[in-house]
Amino acid sequence: MPDYTCLRAPLGARWVAPLREGPALSDLRPAIFGSRLNLLLLFLPIAVALEMVHAGDVWMFAASSLSIIPLAGLIGHPT
Repeated sequence: MPDYTCLRAPLGARWVAPLREGPALSDLRPAIFGSRLNLLLLFLPIAVALEMVHAGDVWMFAASSLSIIPLAGLIGHPT
């Protein structure tokens, strides 16, 4: 693991270490991009937006239901 102690963030800012290509990131890529079913993840921000604009319950349920399908698959992938 690289040592980031010599790098300092400006006053009041948070330092976030850059993502590096490694085993964890390369193992995650097939899980996310490996299935066309994961395109349904686009319904997750849609469901949040529908909640914010107080859309009807049926629309909220439909968007949330479509977004949870790939999430369940992603949870089951590492197990």
